[in-house]
Parts: sequence; structure tokens; C-alpha cells
Amino acid sequence: MGDASDNEEVGNEATGLEEPESHSEVEVLKMKIRLRELELQIAREQRGSAPTPRGNGGQENHGEMRHFSKLISSVLPKFPTEAEVPVWFEAAESALEGYEVPKAWWGQIIFPLVAEKIPFLSTRLAPPQHRDYEVLKGAVLEEMKLSAGEYLRRFHGAKKRAAEGWRAFATRLQSYLRCYVEARGASTFEELIELCTADQMKDSLSDAALKYVTLQEGGSWRKAHEIAALVLTFEEVEGENSGSKRSERKIIETVATGTQDRAKPLAREPTKARGCFLCGVHGHLRADCPRAENRDAEASGSQERIGLSARVSATAIVAGGHEREPIELCCRDVGVRAILDTGTDVTVVRESVVPPELVQPHGSITLISAFGEEVRAKLTMLPLALARGPVIFADARTTDNPPSRQCLPRQQVKEITA
Repeated sequence: MGDASDNEEVGNEATGLEEPESHSEVEVLKMKIRLRELELQIAREQRGSAPTPRGNGGQENHGEMRHFSKLISSVLPKFPTEAEVPVWFEAAESALEGYEVPKAWWGQIIFPLVAEKIPFLSTRLAPPQHRDYEVLKGAVLEEMKLSAGEYLRRFHGAKKRAAEGWRAFATRLQSYLRCYVEARGASTFEELIELCTADQMKDSLSDAALKYVTLQEGGSWRKAHEIAALVLTFEEVEGENSGSKRSERKIIETVATGTQDRAKPLAREPTKARGCFLCGVHGHLRADCPRAENRDAEASGSQERIGLSARVSATAIVAGGHEREPIELCCRDVGVRAILDTGTDVTVVRESVVPPELVQPHGSITLISAFGEEVRAKLTMLPLALARGPVIFADARTTDNPPSRQCLPRQQVKEITA
């Protein structure tokens, strides 16, 4: 009995010793397995691949990625033009983060959305780069990159679209300005102040001065004091104040006035009863006015002939019995033989007899002779004089092919000799 009890106690002691040893081994094995899993997970993250769940991990990941792809495609707008590409990428990143899409899947989800708008994008990127979102984004922005000046022009000229909300409009403006600042390389507040000052200076330059400054800048931008030095050099060549933009205030005021005039409604005046324009009596028109004949007769009788007159002295007046009397005139040193004709209204002089330096046309006139012949003549002022008298200025018509002989009105000669 004693031996049996002793054996049982020894057995119990042995069993108690073995159980702790097996439990510690299990814990050690669990820790090793957990450590191995962590190592594999770290290796997957370093390779940029998503963690694979146990079981049918590949199929589950593929289905989940397809679900996210459909979801993001329905949320994002269509891929825009080059100016709105940065805004589109910001919206895409916000949507991907909002739906908690794994970072490793971003490139595979976004690539189909941009590949159809950018030709041969898949051939320029290696297959592993298709899954890298940052590489894909950089390639797209580089392909559709605008110049810094274009971003600035779009920022200043942006207008709210009809189907665009005010928040979306504000986001688009911020994107234009951000892209412009990034393209200029301004990263500090002081650089931003210098950039704004330089832009304001260039906005006040003339077109020629702005082209000169832009040519000197090349692909970079100059600070305000550097632009001032360039403008001074430009004005030394082109002249003072040639670099300043001309004021367009008058043009703007004219356009504004015209717009206001067009905006005013046209007020129709009440129709007045029509009457005679001659006597002012209602009931008949001017053509039937009884006073028309009397007034026409008075007008024809009181009509005075208007001509050029000057006081000259003449030793003798030759009067002949014929209606057309010859007379000797001179134009500078050139003698002209003219004929007095009371039927002419103008003085016609052949252009070949007039010194060329005296011919200064003041328009043209069509001359019609008594037989219906027409000729185009120059209207000019010529210094004419009697052969032995002082110089006078006559309203003359010069032509190389006059319809009649050279002549002066009889009345004009009478006024000259008076």
C-alpha cells in the first residue's frame, strides 16, 4: 500500500512537470507563426501588393477591386480637358480615401479612366507602373501640362458654368491658382508676393514691352526689380513711356455708352398731322401749294451769282461785238489765252499749261459740254492774272482733255476789271 501510494505521488509529480513544458512550447509556436505572418505582411506592403486573406484570397480581392472600380467610376466625372486635370485628380483622391480603397489598388482603378483620353499611355508605361498611382498621375500631368501663363489666364478669365455649383467653381479657381504657383516654382510666402508683384507690373506693360520681357524671361520668371530694369532698357531703344500700356478709358466709355443706349427702350412719339412744308397749312402738300410758284419766281429773281472777286487795275478793256472775247492771262510765268464765255459756270484750264508744282488737287469734278461729252477733271486753286495785272486766285478745274475750249466766265472778268 505504501509503495502504491508512493508511486502515485511520483506519477502525479511527473505529470505536473510535463504539462507546463507542453503549454510553453505551444505558446512559442504561436509566437513564431505570428511573427512569420507579420514578416510576410511587411514584405507584401513593401512590394506594393494588397494583403491576401486566407482561403480564396485572389478571387475575393478581384471581386472587391471590381466593386471599388465600378463605385469610383460612377462617382467621378468624365476625364476633363487639360486645364481641369489637376482638379479631377484631387476629386479622385478624395473619393478613393472616402470609400477606404486600399492605396495599392488606386493605380489599377484610375488607369482605365485616363487611358482612353491619352493616346498610347499604356505603351509609355511599364506594366508594373500601371498599378503605381503616383507614377500614373505624374505621367498624365506631364502629358497634359499647360504653361504657367495659360493657368493664370484661365484663373483670371474663369466664369461659373450653368451646371456648376459655387463650391465646385471655387475649387476650380483654387486649382488654377495652385497649378500656376506650382508651375512658377513659388513655395514660400515671400516668393508668392514677388510673383504677384511681377504679374501686376507685366499687366501694365504695352504689348511690345511685354513681348520683350517675356522673351528675356524664357521659361522662368523675373522679379519686380528685374522687370523694371528690362523695361528701362526697352524704353532706351523705343523711346520714353513706350513701355506703358495706353489707356483705353475712352474706348471703354464709348462701349458702355453704346450698351446703355441700346438697353433703353425706344419711346414712340405721337404721330403729327402732316401739312405743307412751305406754308405750314394742313390740307395740302408742298407740291400743291399755291405759294410755290410765287416763291420759286422770287428765288430765281433774287438769286445772286457767287464768284471770286478782287480789285485789279487794267490799262484798257477790249470790248468786241462778239460774245466770246479773247483775253490774255498768265499763271506764274506761263501765258494762257482764254476765251470769255457767259455760258460757262467754271473756269477750265488745260493741265499741261499749268506748272506741276501749282497743281494741288482738292477733289475732282465731272465736266459736261454742250454736246454731252463728259470728262473728269481735278478741282484746284490756281494763281491767275491778267497779262498786265496783279495776281488773283481763281477756283479752277484742270484737265488734259477739256470738253470745250479754255474759258472764263464773262461775269468773273467784269468783277476783276471793276
